[in-house]
Amino acid sequence: MLGLPIYTLRVKEATKGCELASIQVSEGDLLKVEYTHSMYKVKQSEVFSIGHDSRFYLQKVMFGSYAAALYYDIEPSQGLTSEDGLWMVKGNGKNYSILKYRVSPNTGHVLHVGNQRLDLSGNFQSQGGLMIEVGLEKEGGN
Repeated sequence: MLGLPIYTLRVKEATKGCELASIQVSEGDLLKVEYTHSMYKVKQSEVFSIGHDSRFYLQKVMFGSYAAALYYDIEPSQGLTSEDGLWMVKGNGKNYSILKYRVSPNTGHVLHVGNQRLDLSGNFQSQGGLMIEVGLEKEGGN
């Protein structure tokens, strides 16, 4: 049936393997991860779509400064464009089976899926930060 969740998105702390969240998602849903760029100290966000093959497809990366965008991709194939006052690099078909993030103090990592918001930076246990992994599990029978 259309509109029914077909995946469970699992957010885990990678070192200990403990699950921080599980969220029902469907093919085509968008996932956005926002954080502060560690070197340039500007907001950055990565937008992915959920693929039919249990993979995350990068749609675009948004940067709060031109320099941060060039650090990410010094020669973007489609160039840099401006959108809502931010610099954007298109995903150009890049896709991932697992998303991995090092969440350190003051990075402000937040994951958005639909109307749900998960503050990844609020899960600190130590000064060294956390390794977060985001993956998809296909629901049975779909």
